[in-house]
Amino acid sequence: MGAKRYNLSYLNEISGGDKDFILDMIQTFVNNSPSEIADLEHYANSQEWDKLGEYSHKFAPGLQFIGIVSLRPVINQIEEFSFKRKNLDKIPELLLRLKTECLAVCEELRKDFKI
Repeated sequence: MGAKRYNLSYLNEISGGDKDFILDMIQTFVNNSPSEIADLEHYANSQEWDKLGEYSHKFAPGLQFIGIVSLRPVINQIEEFSFKRKNLDKIPELLLRLKTECLAVCEELRKDFKI
């Protein structure tokens, strides 16, 4: 078995090890991430940069809770580029990376927690 793409130590720490809370947060992330990523893609495709910036800002804490450290710079760049209207040509590639890695983590969590 390879290394996990996620790390639940932060979630464990803030919950005081409350297994029900941790499972609830994992289920929420797994259930909501695909539609939230679709919303991000929609805002990028329709060039609604302020909405993309706002929604990427709202999406970031979920990545922190689940401990997907590799995506922190990605979501931060999406937010920054959207609000500052710079490097907009890089957003599709960043969103693809976010989507690919996030959905892979969701699949891993489904298996690991029998969701």
